[in-house]
Amino acid sequence: MITAKLIGGLGNNMFQYAIARIIADQKKCNLLIEGIENLTKFFPNAVNITNRINLHGNILEVGYKTKEKYFNNINMSEVLHHRGPINIEGFFQKYELYRRHKNKIKQWFTYNETGINIPTTNDLIIHHRLGDYISLNWQLLPKDFIKIIKNNNIQYKKCYIVTDDPSNAILNSYNIDIIILKQTELNDFTFMKYASQLIISHSSFSWWAAFLGYQNKVYIPINSETTSHIWQLNPKIDEVDLIPNNNKYVKNFI
Repeated sequence: MITAKLIGGLGNNMFQYAIARIIADQKKCNLLIEGIENLTKFFPNAVNITNRINLHGNILEVGYKTKEKYFNNINMSEVLHHRGPINIEGFFQKYELYRRHKNKIKQWFTYNETGINIPTTNDLIIHHRLGDYISLNWQLLPKDFIKIIKNNNIQYKKCYIVTDDPSNAILNSYNIDIIILKQTELNDFTFMKYASQLIISHSSFSWWAAFLGYQNKVYIPINSETTSHIWQLNPKIDEVDLIPNNNKYVKNFI
């Protein structure tokens, strides 16, 4: 059996389910996710699996409980060759873990989109992650997004800000006309997923909207300084590594 625990917000939970399900599918074994109901309420196909084989023997710990206490790194060769149960705890934010499984992941994270508002092809959508990022001093500022718009000469008719903290005073510092959105999590997710042009924060929530979405361009803030909380250009072994090398994704130094 593959066991895992959902921790953090919706974006983090999607990573935790996806990596555990990928492993369970490749091993054709049962899957038990603690807290799965927090994900199934958004994505009905994200479920535990109990009609396969159970694995017996020594438990392989992956993530926090390894001696390295990894947050994101996982040795997939070790995992796939291990014959016993596997317990997964971490975040595992590595693009290469999910790239080849995108079509299956889309099926796991499908949901009823009927009646949900989506942007037009002429709109620009910005995801401005605030909330607990404020107390951690991890937040991007409006000037960072304005810089991305100007440096890439992004043309748009309307600019929407999707945020988890719509009343925050930081949003008053945008020097362009914006429309601030704060809908349900799933409505926000869908709005970003159908954006033609999307600027994401260093956020798992908007990353998933980009990965599963239909955008022409996704603009990603990055930093080359190894001490920055913003995603790195050349991440170390256990750092977030989610930026694909293809034409859809445009890297922007902040």
